[in-house]
This record gives sequence, structure tokens and C-alpha cells, in this order.
Amino acid sequence: MGMDLLDGVTIETDRERGVLHLTVEGVVRVEDEAQLGELCRKVGSVFDELPRDRRYYLMVIISRIVIMPELARAYAEKVDFLCQNFLCANGLVRYGHQITRLTARLGHEKYLQNDPHLFGTRRETENYLRALIDNKASGLLDSAD
Repeated sequence: MGMDLLDGVTIETDRERGVLHLTVEGVVRVEDEAQLGELCRKVGSVFDELPRDRRYYLMVIISRIVIMPELARAYAEKVDFLCQNFLCANGLVRYGHQITRLTARLGHEKYLQNDPHLFGTRRETENYLRALIDNKASGLLDSAD
């Protein structure tokens, strides 16, 4: 993958709302553990610069990041670590092309079970996060999130 492809990976940060948005120019293909590590270090470096006294929300465009199937377990472990240590409950949301959403739902139907964190568009994702943030601000969600 190399640093030139990682340069296309951008993480926008809205510190006030606590929302990070991972976008990619072109397509990033993660083909081995070393490349997965590079991507994770890039994401981790953003969290290193943020205050640790709160949790965050992360939007990810899934249609432009291709993780090879043989890396599924390692990828899942990295995502779980991120969720457990840095993100609010239900704070990881993904979006992409409708076909990606449909394919993911069909291919992983037994695991997703109406997964509210997988959206077709950025707008759907932002609307979901806005409602989540508003509910938390209203005290409707557990403050431990």
C-alpha cells in the first residue's frame, strides 16, 4: 500500500460534536497485515491528538476501503479495540454505495440482524449520528457511552 496511497486517506474531525469522518480518495486495498497496520496507525494518530476525557463517533466510507477476506479476523480485532477504547456505544457507522450495503447485508445477514450502523449514503449516516448525539445531549442515553 505504501505511504502514497495512505495520503489519500483523510480523517476530518469535528471536535465540538466528537465526530470523525474517514474518507478515501480512490480505493485503498488492504492486502496484508502490514498494510492493515499502516491504516490503523493512521487512524490511531488522529485519536492520539484528541482529548481522552470523552468518546467519539466515527463515520467510515466502506465502498472505498477493501479489506481482503483473509484479514477479516485481524480487522475485526482492530475495530473491536477502537470501539472498546475510543468510540461511543453505536458510534461506529459505515456508509457506501447501495450495492455495497446490499451485498454486505446479504453476505452477512445472520451477523448484521438489522444493523443500524450500516447506511447507503453519507446523509443517512449523518442523520443517524445527529439523532444519536441529540439523544445523548438530552440525557436519553446512558452517560457512560
